[in-house]
Amino acid sequence: MLRSILREPLVRGFTCVALAFLAGACGILDPRVCHTGVFIEVDPITATLAVGQSVTPTATIETCPEGVRRLELSWSAQDPGVVRVAPESGQITGLREGESEVRGADVEGAVVVTVSVTVRDPS
Repeated sequence: MLRSILREPLVRGFTCVALAFLAGACGILDPRVCHTGVFIEVDPITATLAVGQSVTPTATIETCPEGVRRLELSWSAQDPGVVRVAPESGQITGLREGESEVRGADVEGAVVVTVSVTVRDPS
């Protein structure tokens, strides 16, 4: 069942991409009304790490009629001096105290997600 931004509030952690053409393609939505046909979830959307600690974000996409699947993204850091990011897996490792956004994008650039990361030095 598709969730519509018109009927439900946007839940934290979800980025909605409205695709009007999807309404007609699914055959279950009125193509004259703009529906949200794609939901992208990123977990976590924020992370606080100690220096040396790591986290690996996941991104999933829910589409009609395919359902939910994991997105294959290429990951990069806004500030590579604060965090190291493995481009394929997305694993984020804190290098020094500071803040950085980590960006994940698909090959076409149609899907872009961000994770806000804060690194703290416990010493």
